[in-house]
Amino acid sequence: MARLLDVAVSAVAAAARAAARVQRGMLVTGPGKLAKADSSPVTIADFAAQAIVTASLVRATAGIPGAPPFALIAEEDAATLREGGAALVDAVVEVLRGSGVPPADGASAADWSPAAAFAALDAGRFEYEAARAALGGTPPSYFILDPVDGTKVR
Repeated sequence: MARLLDVAVSAVAAAARAAARVQRGMLVTGPGKLAKADSSPVTIADFAAQAIVTASLVRATAGIPGAPPFALIAEEDAATLREGGAALVDAVVEVLRGSGVPPADGASAADWSPAAAFAALDAGRFEYEAARAALGGTPPSYFILDPVDGTKVR
């Protein structure tokens, strides 16, 4: 668990750097955000941050006998990113490629593709109660992630 926590902390730091790049105007033109069904915004940085964290956790636990399963309670998903259209997907992939963090199944950050981004957004993602049901009780470890770049204050 200590190793997984170290991976999570490093992943969050990488996600924060990627979000800062977006905020500094790396992607000034093109799609920046979309409105979800509840009218709250979701941005390029939200999608990229979640994909970075998830891919890092998946890589850290893959192939380790006895590695504890984890659940990621997170907000974004591949379906929402797809709804944003090809330009938004391409912008998220651009941020992921510049993050220095490889996808879960890739050798380098340059290996990010739309399919890898979609997989990362959905990997390990559960609502807490669904995670409990799927894992037969409280997950041995779980992370709560909600990138706040697109958070709307009501």
